[in-house]
Amino acid sequence: MWQYRLMKLFLALLSPLLLACSAHADLNGDFQSRARSELIKPFARDLGGLLGAASADPGWRLGFPGFSAGALGALQVRPDKDDLILRDSGVGAFGVPLLEAAIGLPKGLALVAHGISYSGASILGGGLRYNVLKAPVVGGLLPTLGVGLFGDRVHAGAFSGQHYALNAAVGWKLPLLAPFIDAGLDLTRVRADAADAAGVSGQSAWAQGSRLGAGLELTPLPFLRLRAAYQLIHGIGGMTLGLLAVF
Repeated sequence: MWQYRLMKLFLALLSPLLLACSAHADLNGDFQSRARSELIKPFARDLGGLLGAASADPGWRLGFPGFSAGALGALQVRPDKDDLILRDSGVGAFGVPLLEAAIGLPKGLALVAHGISYSGASILGGGLRYNVLKAPVVGGLLPTLGVGLFGDRVHAGAFSGQHYALNAAVGWKLPLLAPFIDAGLDLTRVRADAADAAGVSGQSAWAQGSRLGAGLELTPLPFLRLRAAYQLIHGIGGMTLGLLAVF
């Protein structure tokens, strides 16, 4: 059946993305050896853009007492030109995978938790999503509109961070296929917990960034959602993929 072929294709795409996301996860040694005061901010901008892209969604209403769970990944094709911590470490495409669970609340709200722990680093966060506008019928011309507010904490051996994101998405629910446009703002703080350069350990910096994306969500089987989107993460190309079970 075409649904199973589509799932196999999507999993074939998702697997290398998640591997690429985790390939450069253990950056503690590179961060510690390369961190300088002026490099913390661009590193924070790249980190926050990925976390924000991974938290973006199409803006659908989950419903009460709906539930969803799955795996998401966000990828950026290259570091920012000023992010010499990553660039000088030989990093090309890089990203972050997350596991996510959400529960629907009354009045169009949803409570979301996500995170992951790997290679000595951990990410833990979540937030609220709100469906501002719900299309009256599937396949209609009226769009859905959703917004979300998220916060994350990142802990690694050489650095730690805080991330805050404001997301918005507009989408159209068509049979089996739902296109959407998403946008977001990120505010990220990274603190150098260990650095070889004198005077850098203990320093921190805040960075701001924006995102804009467009994608599709497919429903090949009941309760299954496949999500793919192209993202501009503070002007640099990237993508997000997701595999979610929705009840």
